[in-house]
Amino acid sequence: MNDSNWKKCVGAVPALAKRYMAAVKGRASSNEEYRKFCEGSSSAQLQAWKIAEVKAQTARDKNPAAMDVYDIKVTKAPGRAAVQQELVENEAKDGIIRGTTSWISQGLKLQEEQ
Repeated sequence: MNDSNWKKCVGAVPALAKRYMAAVKGRASSNEEYRKFCEGSSSAQLQAWKIAEVKAQTARDKNPAAMDVYDIKVTKAPGRAAVQQELVENEAKDGIIRGTTSWISQGLKLQEEQ
């Protein structure tokens, strides 16, 4: 157990140095992307985001829920079964049996196998 801890201590400095160098290399590209993001946003949006950020940082000690501003809200794509059901319903509305749904489901199966 002691050997493991010793290796962690000895290896910590090179690992941190490596991470630092990677961060320095990525800083220029990050700054460029941030600049592009700011150019694409309106000044009202930027001001609102800055206000929300300041409020979150000042209130985080007393109310951890204030940091929810930073949570990413992502809606999940419908699952395979839901997409197939929608395709079947759309295909049935036409009244013409084409088999498109079966073709697409077979394509999805092939894609999953790859």
